[in-house]
Amino acid sequence: MPVVPHDSVPPIPAPRVVVETSMDVHVLSLKDYLHLYHAKVTPALTEFARQQLLDKLYESTVTNSTLRKNGSSEEIDYEHAYTVIRGIADRGKWVAPRDRLIYEPDFEHSLRHTYYAKQFKPVQLTLTIRKRHHMTLKADREVSRYEVCRNDTSDFIPVTNTTFFGPGDRFSIFHYFHADDVRREHPAKIFYKNEGEYLHFHCVSIPLKLFSLLIEDSGDSDEVVDY
Repeated sequence: MPVVPHDSVPPIPAPRVVVETSMDVHVLSLKDYLHLYHAKVTPALTEFARQQLLDKLYESTVTNSTLRKNGSSEEIDYEHAYTVIRGIADRGKWVAPRDRLIYEPDFEHSLRHTYYAKQFKPVQLTLTIRKRHHMTLKADREVSRYEVCRNDTSDFIPVTNTTFFGPGDRFSIFHYFHADDVRREHPAKIFYKNEGEYLHFHCVSIPLKLFSLLIEDSGDSDEVVDY
């Protein structure tokens, strides 16, 4: 995927508040930029924080762990996903739609696992910024197999918090919460794409507010924090 050299883009003028306080903007942490972005102080500062924030998250990755039924047993598959902005050379076109960062697998070169409806569910995202931040996903409401299937336990029914999107329910979307998000306000969304008889992992959508929650008590963003 293309890498954008830092010297290929004109420098972003520092906002007046930074200049007046003689602050070196390059020493600000990811947490600082998240706070500045969500504070919405002024449009100029918000846009500045957004650009710096995306720059810090540019090379972050996500590993999606999916539990699936394999005959009479269950297995966990792992697939890596990368920020969509990583493939966009023009930084001016970097976006976070609806304040979310989107991660996609390498569709051309990575191993793509296949899943059958009602026989899989995502169980964990491992978010790597510079060090590893583990996100143990929590479903909106877990249900027992007996509750869903009554006496039929042959299928693995995941959870009730799945929604669908697109013509013919093309995408199955799992809405999962981090355990520290006690109000369940900032769900991570894991998309699987219907390919006919089976589904593929398609992308992960993580709200920027969830990034704030993950690093709120971790100090500097370079520290290793397990959640």
